[in-house]
Amino acid sequence: MLQVLFFASVVLAAAQDNETNDEKAAVFRDNIANVVQARDDLTTLYDALESAGFVSMLEDQNVNYTLFAPTNAAFSALGPVLEELLSVERATLAHILDYHVAPNKKIVRAEIQDDGIIATLAGRNLTSRLDPVRVVDDLGDVANLIEADVLAANGVVHVVDAVLVPKGDNLSATAMEDDHLPSGGDHENDDENFRLPYVALALVVIILLPACGGCIFCAYRNVVAPRFKEPAYGELKNAENITEEEEDEEESKALADEL
Repeated sequence: MLQVLFFASVVLAAAQDNETNDEKAAVFRDNIANVVQARDDLTTLYDALESAGFVSMLEDQNVNYTLFAPTNAAFSALGPVLEELLSVERATLAHILDYHVAPNKKIVRAEIQDDGIIATLAGRNLTSRLDPVRVVDDLGDVANLIEADVLAANGVVHVVDAVLVPKGDNLSATAMEDDHLPSGGDHENDDENFRLPYVALALVVIILLPACGGCIFCAYRNVVAPRFKEPAYGELKNAENITEEEEDEEESKALADEL
């Protein structure tokens, strides 16, 4: 009896393992394009992939890709730029999407390193950071990984919270800032960049104030302060009721005395 129960438990466990493996295999049979298409939070990205002709590339299971996939909310954060982004010429849109694809690599979360370099199809590198896990472009724009390791048959998808746009993709004068689109995400070292000018100014004041303080005080005492104490010439003349004729007479007398 015990042998029968043991055999039954082994068969049941094997069946469960096979079911789990079948589910995983079914997931891995889906290529990256299908994985993106199946997600409700990546519909805008899929529309962009279709417009740029990327779907067939991401369906190819002979090549591995790592896709950093901006959510619908990430695209919406671009505001009025979103409509223009989806309507620009195919080459420009493709270059923007290239910036989110690392070719010939399946980079899972465990392989992402702090200060790591990730080469993209755009010919520009992304820098990976940890705590939190994020990628940073060459302009300092940040895309945080909000869901990692969405596995596919030909690579892996990491869902991110921002759209990264390479410098030089000028979509419109009003939409661009410093020749690149706002990502809608964070910016690396924002606090440090904001504080730096004030720190420099404080250092200048601390260094120069002791040396220049005496000079400034002397200049104020000898030049500025007396002007506040002495009445202006016009005020003095009016106070003494001196007419122009009297002033001329005084000047004539002074000239005669000198002669």
